[in-house]
Amino acid sequence: MHSVAINSPRKQFLVDFFRDVWNAGDVEACRRYLAPSYTIWHDPGDPWEGQTLDGAGFQERLRISRAPFPDQCFEIVGLWEDQDALAVSWTWRATHLGDLPGFAATGRRITMSGMTSYRFENERLSGHWQVVDRLGVFQQLQAHRAAGAG
Repeated sequence: MHSVAINSPRKQFLVDFFRDVWNAGDVEACRRYLAPSYTIWHDPGDPWEGQTLDGAGFQERLRISRAPFPDQCFEIVGLWEDQDALAVSWTWRATHLGDLPGFAATGRRITMSGMTSYRFENERLSGHWQVVDRLGVFQQLQAHRAAGAG
C-alpha cells in the first residue's frame, strides 16, 4: 500500500485510514478515523467541496465515490507531517465497473494522482484540502469510450 517510511503515529493512522476506508470501503471504519464533523475545504470537482459532513454524510460520500470503482486502491507515495496537519501524495488505480454521469461502465483500468492535506482534531481526521488530476480521469474515460465505439 505504501512505499514510504512510517515514522509517526499520525502517519500510521493515515495509512490505516486509506487502507480501511478508501481501499477496503469499510463504512463502519469511518467511526475510528473521523472527528464528529469533517470539512472538505478545497477539492475542485468533488460534489462535496465546501461541505461539512457528519459521520453518516461521510459514509454516504464513501459509498457514492466507490460505487463506479469498487476495486479502487490508493498507493501512498509520500507523507509530510506538520503540527495539526498531514499531507499525503498518492496514486489511485481502479477499474471502471459502474456508471458515472456521462460515462457507462467500461471495465477499463483508470489511474489518477493527487495530493491531500488532512487536518486533525483530537487525533481524528476533521477535514481535507485536496488537488487531484480529475482532468486525467476524464481523458481516460473519453479515450475508453472512443475505443469502445470503434
